[in-house]
Amino acid sequence: AELRCLWETDLLRPRRPTVLEEVARGLYFMRTLWEVVPVLYDDLARALDEAYPGQNFRLPTFLRFGSWMGGDRDGNPFVTALVTLQSLELLRQAALKNHLRTCRELFGHLTQSSVRVKFSPELRAALDSYLERFPALGEKVAHLPTEEVYRRWLVAIAWRLEQAVEKAPGAYARADQLERDLALLESSLLGHRPGHNLEMGLRDWLIQVRVFGFHFARLDVRQHSGVYQAMAGEILSRCGLCDNFAELDEPDRVALLNAVLKTPLDVPHSGWSEATREGLSMFAVLNRRVEEFGPEVLGAHVISMTHNLSDVLTVLWLQRLGGGILAQPIVPLLETIDDLRRGPDILTAMFENPHYRDYLERQQKLQFVMIGYSDSTKDGGYLAANWWLYKAQDTIRRTAAEHQVRMVLFHGRGGALGRGGGPAARSILSLPPEVARAGLRVTEQGEVLSERYDDPQVAYRHLEQLTWAMVKVRSEPSTPPEPEWLEVAERMASNSLQVYRELLEQPGFVDFFSTATPVGGIEKLQLGSRPSRRKGQKTLADLRAIPWVFAWTQSRVILPAWFGLGSAFVKESTDLLRDLYDNWRFFRATVNNAVLAMAKADMDIGRHYAQRAGLPAIWERIEKEYERSHQALLEVTRCQELLDD
Repeated sequence: AELRCLWETDLLRPRRPTVLEEVARGLYFMRTLWEVVPVLYDDLARALDEAYPGQNFRLPTFLRFGSWMGGDRDGNPFVTALVTLQSLELLRQAALKNHLRTCRELFGHLTQSSVRVKFSPELRAALDSYLERFPALGEKVAHLPTEEVYRRWLVAIAWRLEQAVEKAPGAYARADQLERDLALLESSLLGHRPGHNLEMGLRDWLIQVRVFGFHFARLDVRQHSGVYQAMAGEILSRCGLCDNFAELDEPDRVALLNAVLKTPLDVPHSGWSEATREGLSMFAVLNRRVEEFGPEVLGAHVISMTHNLSDVLTVLWLQRLGGGILAQPIVPLLETIDDLRRGPDILTAMFENPHYRDYLERQQKLQFVMIGYSDSTKDGGYLAANWWLYKAQDTIRRTAAEHQVRMVLFHGRGGALGRGGGPAARSILSLPPEVARAGLRVTEQGEVLSERYDDPQVAYRHLEQLTWAMVKVRSEPSTPPEPEWLEVAERMASNSLQVYRELLEQPGFVDFFSTATPVGGIEKLQLGSRPSRRKGQKTLADLRAIPWVFAWTQSRVILPAWFGLGSAFVKESTDLLRDLYDNWRFFRATVNNAVLAMAKADMDIGRHYAQRAGLPAIWERIEKEYERSHQALLEVTRCQELLDD
């Protein structure tokens, strides 16, 4: 009956989901994480105890989760300041209610009486203090025997959580307050029965408090640098300082921003355009939320298409106009080949700017940088993007080290192979030496959420693989690649970029892509709240990477995950490429992901699609490059058929 019901279900939505519906969907997967994360921590602790007996490891909080559902404004007009506020509240309410449920479950287990066990004096004193501070709490515990101290304490905790849900007096303000109360309970339990807290699930709850807090997932915010530039231009013009901010060259923009950062402006509160009013409201919402619930509710403030220092200073200034100085990290997003090349210069300018340097001091000299796999691959092709992403990570790390700044890279990977997807552990192991030692952030795109987080066992396995890969890269001695390998990779990236750009710039290519792939239909699918194009223009530049990759996938060509590779490989020695494949994790991962993509491709189906376009020269170029790439991969991997190793 259930299978029949599924067959009779329409899997296509009649409308796009709202942003808040997407947030609710994200919370569905967070329920799996709530269950799985403590198991992962417990298993790791047990494995360490077995491998290193007597060491008494205390695991740090090595996993944290974020979301930008409700905070990603880049090209999505439906993410307003109000929606962001509602998203933050949904996350908070979900976390609080999960804590309440766990508390009530524990209440049914911790039934000990002082007639039989001795409770810690610290716990008794804390309970007495609560009963004195909160008279309403006395009514809640009145029905319980005074000898059942643990249950009375759990009722007190539950009451404070309920007050937090209702935003009423007596509520917990921050998760660390709950953690302290649970630590008192743990200490008392350990005093009369070591290990008892494991049986009762208290340690798991402590892990959930440390990982999820009262926010469940830190909310990231993202917006396009051009939007912030327009906001700043309007404000500066209204204040009589500059009427052409967007037209200024970079040194003049930086000089003007330095001036307004040094001397605050008296900015009007009304009369703004809708876009500027909405942007200022968003910054005000974020500041108020941090003041009310602490900086842990927010993740990164990502500036997409960061090209220069002025893009970063603009956001720093707008944050201050919003009502204060946020504790939210400002994160430049480098997502074109050119920006990846210029990444060290952009960061050097940031680190040497006095206003940004002061801001970094308040961030404990911790800088996040996001690198975009989807747009860089769309911009430069598979091999060039992979190389420049790898190279940028290393040069960015070195730049940060030179300025005594701690660097954490935020990997904006997609789920599809043409968007930086692939086995997660393999991706981590292929990172440049030293890059992962400070930690990392990775995105989990919407198309893989169900695949990875629907089932608790699959979610556990995925998180286990991520954890294993991080432990491995941080514990092994780092071996830098040979200089010759770097030279070969640079050369191949340049050659593949040229071949890829020649295809995209070939006359008629845009028409070919529009006709030889179902991109038009994909853009109309009601898959998400965000439009498929940033500005609604019918150009490749305006098309997002998601429909670009999905269109080539649906036509079975999967072009973004391999095109240009063959032309680059044929110019190099096969023996040398095999040496790279055998000894360089980055190159091996790049090749293996391309093999996986080409094994999924079906050029016969792609040819049927291409015939609709009536531009045979373009298809011929694609097909020849496929044949070159296919043969090159077989030679490098020493295989007779793809994936037969």
